[in-house]
Amino acid sequence: MAVIQVTPIVRGTGTPLAASLVFPAPITAGSTVAALIHQSGITGRTFGVTEGGSPTGWSSIFQGAAASIGVPRFFGRPNHPGSNDTLLVGHGQNTVDFAACAIEFEAGTSLQLVLSDEFVDAAVTDFHRASNTGLTTGDAVLGLISAGAANTNFTNGVPKSGSGWTKIGGTDANYFFAYQEFPSGTTAQLGEWDSAGTDRVARSGMVLLGTAATVARVTGGWFGR
Repeated sequence: MAVIQVTPIVRGTGTPLAASLVFPAPITAGSTVAALIHQSGITGRTFGVTEGGSPTGWSSIFQGAAASIGVPRFFGRPNHPGSNDTLLVGHGQNTVDFAACAIEFEAGTSLQLVLSDEFVDAAVTDFHRASNTGLTTGDAVLGLISAGAANTNFTNGVPKSGSGWTKIGGTDANYFFAYQEFPSGTTAQLGEWDSAGTDRVARSGMVLLGTAATVARVTGGWFGR
């Protein structure tokens, strides 16, 4: 599940709104690519990911419940054919702001959602988490966080000191994305992060991604039931 490369955070722009995500280098054949998206507001939108105008190979991994602070979303494409370095993310309409980024990692043909959770802060705070109860698995997984803030003067988040999360590059006033490799699993993982000292209400979603073999050994996971 080793990470190969990531794109910077990009805000959706244009008519209709879209975000072009460009990797530093061409995608390696056989790797897996995931797109992290956070939509503002509660208005429903149907997102999609395309490469060269085609959605082939892409599917939704997880979509959070709608809330006033936004909706976290994750898409994935396992066993990528390689060579392309650009993804286009959008929902085909002119309203409802969003930001996105992408990550390439070693997972091959069997990418699965192992566990997922989300959390909405009950009060204004500078400390946030991406799980309500904490996620636990004993197998190798890749963790991804998608988060958004309640208003326009949010200071872009940073991983909580010592939490092990790596912030995905790019500065955006409203959105925060991060990843962490868990080579031997994790216990009660909350996905902790700070809003850089600025107290805000925020909404976060977190997924743990693994292989089909991992899912078979997880009890209580989304695919393990």
